[in-house]
Amino acid sequence: MLALLCAVAAPGVAAAQPQQVAGVRVVLQPPAGFSPAVRFPGFQREAARASIMVTEVPAAFSLMESRLTPQAFAGQGMVLRGSEPFAVDSLRGRLISASQQAPDGVTYDKWVLMFGDDSATAIVTATYPQDSAASCSEPMKQAVLTARWSRAPADPLGGIGFRVTTGPRLRIATRLGNSVAINETGTLPNTVPGAPLLVIGTSVAEVDLGDLEAFARRRLMQMPGISNYSNVSGCPLTIDGAAAHQLTADAVQTDDSTPLKLFQVVLPEGSHYILVQGLVAADRAADFIPEFQAIARSLHRDR
Repeated sequence: MLALLCAVAAPGVAAAQPQQVAGVRVVLQPPAGFSPAVRFPGFQREAARASIMVTEVPAAFSLMESRLTPQAFAGQGMVLRGSEPFAVDSLRGRLISASQQAPDGVTYDKWVLMFGDDSATAIVTATYPQDSAASCSEPMKQAVLTARWSRAPADPLGGIGFRVTTGPRLRIATRLGNSVAINETGTLPNTVPGAPLLVIGTSVAEVDLGDLEAFARRRLMQMPGISNYSNVSGCPLTIDGAAAHQLTADAVQTDDSTPLKLFQVVLPEGSHYILVQGLVAADRAADFIPEFQAIARSLHRDR
């Protein structure tokens, strides 16, 4: 969860009306000068290097709150500066202030409002350069505090920048920030080791994609909780009229040693990319790798 707070995410004065955040069940009143974000659910003001990112997590608020320790923040390269209870309507919540130094050396301040119930938690993260704190801190805090659950259902692919068609045995389980998770049950977490899981998302940071195959291989090796990679193979392909690169590999799920088959597609978008990553138990790969491939090939970007 703390990794979701790390995305550099705004200055201004609170604007006119609350707005539904695309892809999530949250409404909030963004500051003046902000527009809907392109690569994540929320709002941004690119010229100010500032944004408000909204994430829904399918986990109880009490569980999420228990993880908000200084040590956990430090593990994500952040400094926890303050934390206090803050109720949102009838829901428990917590208002957090933190700081983080980005790779470019710029330090960002954050206001984070987290609230929820026994089944889901909303995380609203406002981020702005620390040297703009005098003009940004209070307006950003007030914008974050306007967040509320929406009564309207959310389109999990709303505002994410692409659409996909799921297979006959797979369906969308949840939206997590700038990614969507797809599995058999339509809910998370997967309770069976090696159950098929496909995650599709857009990158936030800019990267060098000059050697697409080399980048794809490095990106595959960064899958969390996976080890013992072998038999990595791939090929170029075309998705939505653009060049992409597909990889498959054998691996092991580190915590329970389940043999896995991995699947990945990287689709460049300038210096950003769309990432499709899937895993399934090796003995079910013949059934689900073709479905992963079909979903990846169905992807078309919003234009």
